[in-house]
Amino acid sequence: RTTARAVIVAAVLIAAAALSAFALAGSVWVLLPAMAVFGVAIGSAMTTSFTAAHSVVPPHAHGVGFGFLTGSALFGSAVSPMLSGLIASQSIRVVFLSGAAVLMVLVLLVRRVMVERNLPIEAPTVDEA
Repeated sequence: RTTARAVIVAAVLIAAAALSAFALAGSVWVLLPAMAVFGVAIGSAMTTSFTAAHSVVPPHAHGVGFGFLTGSALFGSAVSPMLSGLIASQSIRVVFLSGAAVLMVLVLLVRRVMVERNLPIEAPTVDEA
């Protein structure tokens, strides 16, 4: 058993390493596995964050809580390509290294702000869903 905070921190660190590999990749054979690792890591972090939110947000506020989480993810998905495009006009490598730096700041925030609750990561039962 592990905690949501530990999974999120580990997944985001792995994603940051994968982004750094994007910047340093000299061939598609380095880039493709790094992309796969990045996708799994980010998917793990997002899924775990929603699982943690489920255990913290009161049931009557799930709509607002998950609306905020989903809205934040969509906002990032909308803004990120614009910022990346601006940065890429100078250097494509800087785009990925900047992303890795942002993820490292996220790790620090999660470690500082997210409460370690010793809640095991478990899927909700059919009755809870």
